[in-house]
Amino acid sequence: MPGFTVTSENYYGHEAESRYLTNSQRKCFLECAARWMAKLTGAYVERTKDVYLYGQYVDVALTETPGVFLNFCYENQKRIKTAQGKKRAPFLYLDMAIETVRGEPLLMQYLSGQGQSLIVLEDFHGFPLKCKLDVLNLEQGFITDLKTAADVNKEMFSTKYMQRVTYIDEYEYWAQLAIYREAVWIKHTVDLPCYIIAVEKEPKDKEADICVNRALYELDDTDYMENEVRDALQTFKMMQKLKEDCVDPSDLPRCETCSYCIKTKVITEPLKIKPKTRF
Repeated sequence: MPGFTVTSENYYGHEAESRYLTNSQRKCFLECAARWMAKLTGAYVERTKDVYLYGQYVDVALTETPGVFLNFCYENQKRIKTAQGKKRAPFLYLDMAIETVRGEPLLMQYLSGQGQSLIVLEDFHGFPLKCKLDVLNLEQGFITDLKTAADVNKEMFSTKYMQRVTYIDEYEYWAQLAIYREAVWIKHTVDLPCYIIAVEKEPKDKEADICVNRALYELDDTDYMENEVRDALQTFKMMQKLKEDCVDPSDLPRCETCSYCIKTKVITEPLKIKPKTRF
């Protein structure tokens, strides 16, 4: 798109978000279409949750230069440090997590390459797309995404799949890596394997010896990933049309549970409620 270039500095800015589709926007749209459009138009600015800040802290520390990490800490110092200038407990633990990963040669091998690699495509199967890969290594040939998780071995019941699944399924990381893989193919014409490095973001037992669990996963079901891309394209098609038609957020489905819906809700009548069990 003429007159605008996506950079690391403006990647999350309003103009870049309004011009390009992203996997994060896709997830937001599927969760709550009204919130997605309100964020896109600037009518709603969502505060970065602490859990996302934890993930960014680990990402930047392990994939960027020390100078970039220091700048990140400075920009977020009010949330990282107390008024007395000491690091808050969650970030002290994350420092331990970062050092644990650095002590794993295989994990560091899969974190080598171009960190925070931008891919901007004007034509991702007909749609403008931008994505930021934690690690893209074209020489050794792999894509790596770094995740912080409450429990790297956790399974949970999914209302979407109606069975217990890993958090990789539940949070749609297969789809995310599938989109990244396809974007790399379009830009570089190479088909790369995808990996996830998962690091626990908080101690399980604060009274026991604190140690950091971690895992390395290879997402090698390429047929499944290709299906995920096809599914994502159908969602992008709906999103792009809504953007082009300038649909008002109030005309889109609401989830009624997110912060945007709670903030903008208007009670017009009492809700009818019945007991779940009967005598």
